[in-house]
Amino acid sequence: MPTAEHISASGLPGWLQARKLTDLEVFEQLPMPSSGMEDWRRTDVSDLDLARLTLPGARASSIAARDAERSGPNGHEREGATLLQRGAETWLTASEELSRQGVLVIPLEEAAAQHPELVQRYLEHEVVPAAAGKFAAYNAAFWRGGAFVYVPRGVEAAAPVWCRVATAPAAGGPEAILPRSLVVLEDGASLIFSEEYVDGGETSGAVSSAITEIVLGDGARIQYLVLQQWPHNVDHFATHRVHLGRDCHAELVIAATGAGRSKTYMEVALHGSGSTARISGLVLGDGRQHFDYQSLQDHFAPNCTSDLLVKGALRDEAVSIYSGLIKIRKDAQHSDAYQANRNLLLSDKAKADTMPKLEIEANDVRCTHGATVGQVDQEQLFYLRSRGVPLREAQNVLIHGFFQPVIDRIALPQVRDEIHDAIDHELSGLDPAAIPTSPGHGAGPAATAASVAAAETAGA
Repeated sequence: MPTAEHISASGLPGWLQARKLTDLEVFEQLPMPSSGMEDWRRTDVSDLDLARLTLPGARASSIAARDAERSGPNGHEREGATLLQRGAETWLTASEELSRQGVLVIPLEEAAAQHPELVQRYLEHEVVPAAAGKFAAYNAAFWRGGAFVYVPRGVEAAAPVWCRVATAPAAGGPEAILPRSLVVLEDGASLIFSEEYVDGGETSGAVSSAITEIVLGDGARIQYLVLQQWPHNVDHFATHRVHLGRDCHAELVIAATGAGRSKTYMEVALHGSGSTARISGLVLGDGRQHFDYQSLQDHFAPNCTSDLLVKGALRDEAVSIYSGLIKIRKDAQHSDAYQANRNLLLSDKAKADTMPKLEIEANDVRCTHGATVGQVDQEQLFYLRSRGVPLREAQNVLIHGFFQPVIDRIALPQVRDEIHDAIDHELSGLDPAAIPTSPGHGAGPAATAASVAAAETAGA
């Protein structure tokens, strides 16, 4: 059972221990999510017992990461700084280039002790407060290790920052994985930041509760990439929230192929005028995976733009749920917001639910949304096959083309390649004859363009 002793024995600075003890009280008062809560109507977690989980233990240590641990899934070494976390332990591979610029990449625990003037200021900002929900409070009270990234005023980070969280065998039973990242960009700064949740070896099962808070000063720009590739015996609950000042730009891209059951909040809060934000999601599920995505485009200030595109492809008995809200507050005149969710069903038993919503308090705005659920387009498939492309390859081309508008939003070529590799892996065991088709153009214009290009490339 999680107790105050876990926090008191952590060796954290006094101010942080006091904060965590307060968050523990919030955790103890909040109920577990249930079907009676609107956010959780379609995701059942009644079987979870957080008291049974083994909490992260030993104090984090910064030592050089092994070469393999700073490489991506395709084996290519990555530029920039890499921070790997397993349990409460962290391994940091620093970047001299970033260090010369004054960019700080450090475990959050160490930052709390070494740079309290920065960390306390921004943790108290409470972009994601413990009161946001049971899993948020669980993370707030018991996170260990963590990641802190700080980009000074006016600095354009010369290389990306990579944060990788991996599973680790827990001696006491299923483990709690509690990653927490705090990313701060001062006025005029820019950064590419990537988080990955990966299989680090055998685990008897785990529950991941992840929180990422990003704070952008005026004129700052960020591309924030999330690759969720947990094994299927991990349950994943996460909140990714970006807080924008004036004239900022934020790009949030989440690609998910892992976890047995997951619920992810994707949120942008536009607090300063003239800011823009794009949220992109890619979901590829098989077996009995359950993905629940909830987005929030929260406009507080005037003359802001937000755009959302979430695409999912599901096979076997996988389930995808999307619920999104565009919220335009009364002072956010001249807002422009768009929201789209597209789903491709690759089996008769796969299921996708989509619920886009608008809540508008201002009277001079433009807000639209749309959603589709369909199968592989039979006409597009026929076109490719008529040009000599085999059935399996033709279907794979259409599915890659379906996702291409999301993948195109990713700035890093190696990450784009990794996502295409992950799609190929997920499609490797799929029986082409089992994929249902629709007579219309359910995959959309992007898939059509991709199919034509692929057919011409094949020399048909």
